Amino acid sequence: MVPKRVFLKISFLVVSILPSILLAAPETIIKAKLAEQIRAKGPKTHFIVADLETGRTIFENRAQEKVKPASVLKILTSTVAMSILGSDYRFRTEFWGDSSPGKDGSIGNLYIKGGGDPSFTIEDLLMIIRNLKRQGIKKISKVIYDDFLFEEATRRVGQRAYEAGPSALSFNFNTISFDVCPTEVGRQAVVLPNPSEVPVILSGRILTGSKRKSVYSIDDSGMDTGALGFKLSGQIGKSFGCETVYRSISNPPVYFAQSVVGLMNANDIKVTQGSVHGKVSKNGRRLIYHDSKPLSHIIWDLNHFSTNVIAEQLLYHIGFSNKGGLSREVGIARIGTYLNKLGLQSDDYDIYDGSGLSRENRITATLLLRVLRDVYKNQRIWPEFESSLPVGGKSGTLKKRFKSLKGGIVRAKTGSLNGVASLAGYITTDKGRRYVFVCIANGTSIYKARQLEEDLVKIIVSNQ
Repeated sequence: MVPKRVFLKISFLVVSILPSILLAAPETIIKAKLAEQIRAKGPKTHFIVADLETGRTIFENRAQEKVKPASVLKILTSTVAMSILGSDYRFRTEFWGDSSPGKDGSIGNLYIKGGGDPSFTIEDLLMIIRNLKRQGIKKISKVIYDDFLFEEATRRVGQRAYEAGPSALSFNFNTISFDVCPTEVGRQAVVLPNPSEVPVILSGRILTGSKRKSVYSIDDSGMDTGALGFKLSGQIGKSFGCETVYRSISNPPVYFAQSVVGLMNANDIKVTQGSVHGKVSKNGRRLIYHDSKPLSHIIWDLNHFSTNVIAEQLLYHIGFSNKGGLSREVGIARIGTYLNKLGLQSDDYDIYDGSGLSRENRITATLLLRVLRDVYKNQRIWPEFESSLPVGGKSGTLKKRFKSLKGGIVRAKTGSLNGVASLAGYITTDKGRRYVFVCIANGTSIYKARQLEEDLVKIIVSNQ
């Protein structure tokens, strides 16, 4: 017969160990199935998954090797930006005049001081112009645009919208759109820029064709000269409806200033001498300013829709320098400082931008997992960061993915370049278990890599 005291000790020991045994059992199954799936469908995939609460690694494959991350790098940029600036940080754009409106409504010159707002759009500009009209302003000599806040000039990567470059005076995400509409066969298609008030020079033409295909181009002809010019060529099929084409802007401050001129003239504020580059007058008078929505809302846009130009704007803002300006290089250095505080060494990463668009970027899956765990422990920014990530089958870049996922929810940031596919974020099962994971594939089919991503997530969710 077992003594009562010994029986109680044994019972206590069993009760203490039981939760660990129950927890370890599904993790053992998950580990085995993940290993089997990766071995069969993606042995070169860089993958790691861990318990979010404890940080205990459940399974990893080549997680210590540096690879191209694509847009999952925005997780790092988002984290550092919110950690340094705060979730409620706002970006300010200021409008100054030489004087108060005279009897004829004239203020001399209008100065625009850029604050690097990543979210400034035509709706914001129209609101400002209407406010200036209410102040009695009817006439302006010149619009002088001040974009000196950014210390280095950074060019766009290319003409596509996702290749737009940053600027202290950013407008409409530094892109412009064109509506292309077919007419009659052999006749020119209608090509309308948006905003229509912006003076855009179009050369060439797009014809309306009889074939059921469209092969046309809209290419920047102004390039870096300051002119907003585009060359049209090719044809659009008559059976097609109107199509919208987006292009990046080569010179965002000029685009901003010319948009101001065009919209002011369209709203009965006469600008007599166009726009020029310069600094705000020391003797000027501030007429109005515009504060952006909070940084947490901008981060939501960034991660839900993977907008590269927002990430590049934020890289400047975390790089405030002793000169009083904003430096991209200082921003990259501050990202390095953050990673070093997580115990990572400079050999563990190569950071060249904030968006992941550069093919020179290199990080490890383990590095990104540490960032995701660190953000989870930082309650000052965690709620806003978590909500910024797309939900599988529901929103953002994951809206059309994971629709058949049952037994849990995945919130994650996607990434893709030619030959690169990535996914990183959090999994919450219906049983309340939480996991953090990173999956990066280089040199593979994006379709196959995404299928593997979904298979791996389903294994984690379904084996609880």
